[in-house]
Amino acid sequence: MKIAIRLEGGIGDHLLGNRFVRGILNEYPKARLDLFSETQGEIIQSSALTCLFNYYDNVFLLNRENKDYIMKSQFGLENRPQSIQNTIQDQYELMESYDRLYDLHIDALDWMSYDFDWQRYFYSFPPPTNEIPDSDHCGDYLVLQLASDNLANGHRMSEEYLHAFISELAQDFKLFILSTPSTRSFIETVVNTGAGVNIFEGTLTEVISLVKDCSGIFGIDSGIKYLGYTFNKPTLCWARESPKPHVVTYAHQIRWLIFPQLFFPLEYNINYMKNCMNNLINTNNFFIAPQLGANDINNALLKREYQS
Repeated sequence: MKIAIRLEGGIGDHLLGNRFVRGILNEYPKARLDLFSETQGEIIQSSALTCLFNYYDNVFLLNRENKDYIMKSQFGLENRPQSIQNTIQDQYELMESYDRLYDLHIDALDWMSYDFDWQRYFYSFPPPTNEIPDSDHCGDYLVLQLASDNLANGHRMSEEYLHAFISELAQDFKLFILSTPSTRSFIETVVNTGAGVNIFEGTLTEVISLVKDCSGIFGIDSGIKYLGYTFNKPTLCWARESPKPHVVTYAHQIRWLIFPQLFFPLEYNINYMKNCMNNLINTNNFFIAPQLGANDINNALLKREYQS
């Protein structure tokens, strides 16, 4: 059996959709999978998946038929150019020619209606099936992603806040702050290097290795946080869809912000977030109540410590 897997969007959307591949393989264990990546020609998303996983025999980059694609739903008319129906005809027919086609486009939510148990895999990011090289950097360190290539996502925070955040963290942690060619000028403006504060601009493989070996991650709402989940690292993020700490909107929780307890409003209290990271590291508790320290989390969970 040959199965077509369609993914859309950035690295994060690809890693999110990839959660469900194990469910598909559980239903069809002898199937061969091909990846159809709808990224308007970008290869970094599919490269991230093939670097981490050996699920896919072939990778195809999809193209859109039209720049705009108007669809009508209960919410009215909307422009949905990322819809699978907007794929150029010959590529759409190729996907349809497979024995099965799964459109794992996260925003569309069609994955909630397929024949695998999506609930079983929703909170679970599979460990890499490929060997990931160790990072060149030793010791305990945090990875920070403070800007993404997508300027339209509205997640950039003020220079004053980021200066203060980095200065506070640098008192206790070695820091690597991610940069790319498109974010370099912003990062260099907000980061004063030295005394354990480093700007890291590397290849995709180098970034994956850096995350694999880190102690924890602070980031904006972007795809890097899903690498943290993949390697089971404490990962705390700012998001404009977080109205208060540890809370996000339902529409974003079902799609992208799947661990609400790990999210904070933009420019939230620095000491509170730092304490949350320390709690996660010290308690080996990466997903439940990061605001609780060791004693408090044990009491809250009724974790008994018997006396001899």
